[in-house]
Amino acid sequence: MRVDLAEGQVLGAYTLVERVGRGGMGIVWKAYQASLARYVAVKVLPDELAGDPSFRARFREEAINIAGLRHPNILAVFDYGELAGGAYIVTEFIDGGTLDEQLGTALPADYAVNMLRPIAAALDYAHSRGVIHRDVKPQNILLTREGTPMLSDFGLARMMSADRQVTSAGMVLGTPNYMAPEQAQGLPEPASDQYALAIVAYEMVTGRVPYSAPTPMGVVIAHQTGPLPPPRSINPEIPTEVEAVVVKALAREPKERYSSASAFIRALAQETPSLGQGPRPPVPPATPPPVAAASDGGGGGRRLLIAVGALLVLALLGGGGYLAYRQFVHPPPAPPDAPTEPKTAVWEQWKKIPGILDVQSTSTPGRMMAVANNKLVLVDATQVQPYAQGQDGFTGAGAEPYLAVSPGLHLAGCDFGTDQAFALRLTQPLGITHIDTHGKATELAKIPGVNDMNGLVFDTVGKFGQRLLVISDSANDTTVNAVDCQGKVTRIGTTVPKFEGGLAIAPNSFSSFGGNLIGPGEFDGKIYAIDPNGQAKVVANSGLPSGQDVGVESAGFVPFGFIGSSGSAYVADRASGNQLSPGTDTLLRLTAGALKDAGVQDGDLLMATEGGGRTIAVRCDPSCAAREIGHASSGAHIEGHIVFLMQ
Repeated sequence: MRVDLAEGQVLGAYTLVERVGRGGMGIVWKAYQASLARYVAVKVLPDELAGDPSFRARFREEAINIAGLRHPNILAVFDYGELAGGAYIVTEFIDGGTLDEQLGTALPADYAVNMLRPIAAALDYAHSRGVIHRDVKPQNILLTREGTPMLSDFGLARMMSADRQVTSAGMVLGTPNYMAPEQAQGLPEPASDQYALAIVAYEMVTGRVPYSAPTPMGVVIAHQTGPLPPPRSINPEIPTEVEAVVVKALAREPKERYSSASAFIRALAQETPSLGQGPRPPVPPATPPPVAAASDGGGGGRRLLIAVGALLVLALLGGGGYLAYRQFVHPPPAPPDAPTEPKTAVWEQWKKIPGILDVQSTSTPGRMMAVANNKLVLVDATQVQPYAQGQDGFTGAGAEPYLAVSPGLHLAGCDFGTDQAFALRLTQPLGITHIDTHGKATELAKIPGVNDMNGLVFDTVGKFGQRLLVISDSANDTTVNAVDCQGKVTRIGTTVPKFEGGLAIAPNSFSSFGGNLIGPGEFDGKIYAIDPNGQAKVVANSGLPSGQDVGVESAGFVPFGFIGSSGSAYVADRASGNQLSPGTDTLLRLTAGALKDAGVQDGDLLMATEGGGRTIAVRCDPSCAAREIGHASSGAHIEGHIVFLMQ
């Protein structure tokens, strides 16, 4: 069925204003959402794809998964909808043009570093959540009016390659000019995105992509077998050291590249002279150019489907498909110089909250949800307000009803919806309480055969099936249970060393422990990783005092893109009867700047002791080691999770 849309037409809560682009994934409209008084982008699938019910189902599933990615440099997905014979997704509206529009001549290396640094952080963040972009290219790097780069079209390549009507087994999709050799063979991995980012860097500093051929297949073959033209052979002004970094990131073997996209950009920054002080490309005229359809110009905006066995090629016109009106582009600000000596980070008292026990982030920027005096509250910079405290609301029981808030996880047959909250129920029968977004509390599941429950966390990477993980006391050990969104409980392990408090899921970048459940060993000072088979391994020794109400208690991974932002980390300091660490009933804060000054990097694991909040950073590269980086006041009594808000 053909979908005909026009200006002024209403799709759900969105009124179409004007058509701003077209690509292989459909038509992009600027639209107005009256309920929130904002403009959004609505991407409508083309008829040949939207007419297939199986593709629409896949499209919805991927839209839900991508909507769970929350990063300041990833284009936010707001909504998904269907209309007669079609489907659409709703995203942020970005009207500063694309990186592709700046290319064509060589740009300064420092400008490339500053532009691609946040994109690398966005990629590493997505990789830590088990998501590979598969189509990194200049057309998919959108720019705000202030020049901030935003990575778009996450997951769209995967949606296309998963469609049974469009592809067959062994086919992959991407853009030939930016496609890594292993991706062309149907084996994409996080290093494939780093390769594509390195091609973008190559293009920025030389003015052209490294490989060209008369046909798309010829370009793909050149990536796999052709010699890489040295960047200095095209632009002799490029420093030799910069050339070496780019060449390493473009190694044909993924294992020979850098350990992450951010590691590549860090290496590039280290070899770039006068970082942030070099010349800038000319500012485009303020007059917005007319909107043009995506083409297969110098940016290589065609998508390619490759049947690996038969080498069948189908080029689809694509590009980013998001050629919106461009006003003007400023380069991203140069980052400040890093300190030479790490400083001690000190948790500061931020907001008094009587009875605070645990805190979690929500999808609303700057807002957290906390358990305090067995009730829920919402916390932001200006207020603490009651939540879910009506007739059917939440009332906790027991000393430590820890909290988990869903980022929005999609499982077969049901969802853990965004901002739905889950808390330990510590009265018999022990179980999990579900608090929906309307504040209504119901039982999710009973946890049988355990004496107590000590913590919970969502599997955001996927190795545990994106379920809610709950730890419980069983004799002298810890039992790990996985709970799905229908309340089905599956026991993962029963002989895990005893730990409690703030749990975390390791990002894929965390050495061999990526995707594992990370728990603090309060009683022995060790940090444990639990795999999906329930097997426990020691990640590192904290090197801090151990024992009840003394040892490591709280945990959280520093999100990619956090260090260098204006965000902060938060943890609860609960008032208790403990004489050595009585606590203050305060939400503590540690700024991203303070963590950076202490030598903390994106992807590090932070852990704090219950007594005094002594804080360590654990880094795996590839072996894991802990280093003490800060503390709270000596009388602090730390509880629950460490959460991070990027503002």
